[in-house]
Amino acid sequence: MSPATIDSRFTYRRARSLDEAIALLQEHEGARVIAGGQSLMPMVNMRLVSPSMLIDIGRIQELDYVRVSNNVLEIGALTRHHTLEQSPVVRQHCPMLSAAAGYIGHIHIRNRGTIGGSLSHADPAAELPLTALALNATIRTRGPKGVRDIPANAFFLGVFTTALQHGELVEQVRFPMQTPNHRWSLLEQVRRHGDFPLVAVATILEFNGAKIANAVIGLGGVAATAVRARHAEASLSGQAPTIDVFRSAAQLAAGEVEPSDIIHASAAYRRDMVEVYTGRALETAA
Repeated sequence: MSPATIDSRFTYRRARSLDEAIALLQEHEGARVIAGGQSLMPMVNMRLVSPSMLIDIGRIQELDYVRVSNNVLEIGALTRHHTLEQSPVVRQHCPMLSAAAGYIGHIHIRNRGTIGGSLSHADPAAELPLTALALNATIRTRGPKGVRDIPANAFFLGVFTTALQHGELVEQVRFPMQTPNHRWSLLEQVRRHGDFPLVAVATILEFNGAKIANAVIGLGGVAATAVRARHAEASLSGQAPTIDVFRSAAQLAAGEVEPSDIIHASAAYRRDMVEVYTGRALETAA
């Protein structure tokens, strides 16, 4: 069916509570949830999706918060990107998340977009899914069967595809708090500020004395979801943080992904950039 023939008509309901939103999702087949609308509305406008109903959850205040509980940073699904970027609590306890939010689009997008919306949209090039994966976040969902806590590495299933079941919504995202012993870097290659990256790399290094005890290398924009470069991570364990060690790990990381050709860059170029940016990110983190 061509875009011109898709029926773009939909009804609109504003949910007053999370329970009402879940009930509406169950009741109406083809309904979609909207919060900030920064991901969904462009797809609706381009006739890429055709919801039967838009369920607006943007004014459910109980889903908008940033707080610390039991050494975990808890963030409500309706927390805006700009809040993540500017919050002193996020900057103190999870600085990589604050940095990632600052990369997203432009200020108008960050003022409207929400963390729950970005994770639910599951764009493989988006910054927040990559950051959630690198930081071992847990996505808490709520639906007709109750609450589920889903690790980030099990939440993202493919392009625009998540583990959310019918009637479920993202309620909260939980991030383990970073410590001064966790050295990190988040770098991305973009054609212009605000564009989706051709390649994004998130690295975390945890040290035991002068040696690397644990390493995380997350890669975004080069697969159907954000991915971890597990072999490259393993190669860093027990190693001193030298340029040669990082270059070797970067080569391994590039070999673990098979990016596709896109309009702005070939697959071979993007694989080369995985190596370049992984090396830079590791050096920056160290």
